[in-house]
Amino acid sequence: MGEELSLSPHLLFDDERMGFVAAFTRPDLLTRATDDVGWTTDDGPLEYVALPGQVVLELALALADDERIGGMLLNPLDGTELMLRRHEIGSIAQGRALPLVGYVGEIPFDPNEQRLIAEMEDGPPAEVVAAIEKTLAGTALAYVLKRTFNPERDIEPHLTLNVTGTDPSTDRGALGERLAQSLEGLLPPPGYIDILFDDPTLS
Repeated sequence: MGEELSLSPHLLFDDERMGFVAAFTRPDLLTRATDDVGWTTDDGPLEYVALPGQVVLELALALADDERIGGMLLNPLDGTELMLRRHEIGSIAQGRALPLVGYVGEIPFDPNEQRLIAEMEDGPPAEVVAAIEKTLAGTALAYVLKRTFNPERDIEPHLTLNVTGTDPSTDRGALGERLAQSLEGLLPPPGYIDILFDDPTLS
């Protein structure tokens, strides 16, 4: 950063050794994380610099150009931790709001949310249909498979499966898990699917 300041960012790694740039909103959160991780500067006490948020985002965006960097962790090891992927960092740096896909799944659906149905020119992938039908075989359940986009939750259209005909005896959690496992590795880009039960908007 010019001739007067040089930064060596500390990274945290996930199970696949993908690095994430660490940034903090308060010094006490940095101190606590340093105690847990053991960060140092040249084998001495950790030295850090406070920067405007926009500068932090731009630095993280530049670092995330490296394919070994998955994004940024804001306030890591704290209850307020937020993981941002490269495209999310870029959108926030440009002042554009976007759904944080890694977190919106924890937010209950609002019946007033807008869900758009996108056309599938060649129909749903045959291997996806086969996996769903194999999982539901022997039950009285039916299903509808659509390609949907919810601007409040999604970045691009993706498959949405609506399983119909459930009753109070249906263990939806277990069924959803079996369906997710059967579809692993079969889903087209962006690589995920919403599994719903008896949703009247997708019947």
